[in-house]
Amino acid sequence: MLGLRRRHGEWVELKPGSENEFSLADLEWIPDPWRKLVIGAGQPGTSPPRLNRRQFEVCVCAQTVRELKSGDLCVVGGDEYSDFRDELLPMGECEKTHADYSEKVGLPVEGRAFVRQVCMMLTEAAAKADETYHDNPYLGSE
Repeated sequence: MLGLRRRHGEWVELKPGSENEFSLADLEWIPDPWRKLVIGAGQPGTSPPRLNRRQFEVCVCAQTVRELKSGDLCVVGGDEYSDFRDELLPMGECEKTHADYSEKVGLPVEGRAFVRQVCMMLTEAAAKADETYHDNPYLGSE
């Protein structure tokens, strides 16, 4: 991606022997939903003749975020930055605001009652979606 940073065109031609050459192995990490966006509809199993620079950049960033979240990728020295737990409110402070928060959002703060309320809300939303499914033009059957 860094090698393509000065490019401005939408498609980057991948020529054998050039700095823009990617093999299939270089691109095998690209998730299937991204593959057609990044390399187009080329012949399966062959090195792509070109790639979409913008889609490739977005794919790299999205995959980096996904792998950081899953722990499959890490930033060396990242533990030297601030710890998110230091930014959290102390539990005593949270307990003082439970009742006010519960009233404002209309949800109970006690665990079982909260789960019951959210389950009921999800059940109602699912029933509403089921009722209006046939009237939704975006969910037509094909």
